[in-house]
Amino acid sequence: SGEMNYGSDWARLDANPVYTPDIVATIPPLPYVVKSRQWEAIELIHGIEHFYLWEARQLLRECHQALELGGWLILEQPNILFAAQVLAGLAAPLTDVEGQSDMWPLYGDPTHCDPLYIHRWGWTPATLVDELIATGFHPGNIARAEVRHHLRERDFRLEAQR
Repeated sequence: SGEMNYGSDWARLDANPVYTPDIVATIPPLPYVVKSRQWEAIELIHGIEHFYLWEARQLLRECHQALELGGWLILEQPNILFAAQVLAGLAAPLTDVEGQSDMWPLYGDPTHCDPLYIHRWGWTPATLVDELIATGFHPGNIARAEVRHHLRERDFRLEAQR
C-alpha cells in the first residue's frame, strides 16, 4: 500500500516520529493542538484497537468533543468476530500470511517488533457502536460503511456524525 494523500486540510497524528506526522503525540488524551479547534472529520484507521478499553472510551469522548457539529468520526479496525470464526475453523483465512486473519486482529502485527502495534482491545461492529453511543454519538448518526483500507472481509468501518 502507498502513502495516503491527505491534502492540506488534514493533519496526521502519530506517536512515532519515524512516520513524519504533523503532530507527534501519544494519545489519549488528545493534545491541545487537536482539542483547541473543531474538526470536520477525524479518521482513526486501525487505531482504536491499540488502546485499552478505558483509553478507547476517553479517546472516543474527546473525538466527539473535537468534532464540529455535523463532523464525522471515521473508524476502521479488525472485526474480532471474524478472527474468532477463523480460529474456530468456521471461516477460511483470507491470505497466506500466517496470523493475518486470526491472530493479528486479536493481538496486532508482530512483524513490526514494536509495542505500538500491539492490540489492547478487540471490537465487533456491535460493541463499537455501543461505545460510540456511550461517548456521545446519537444511534441514528452511526452507520456501517464499506472498508477502504486493509482487508475488507476481516475489517469493518463505522462512520459516526456528531
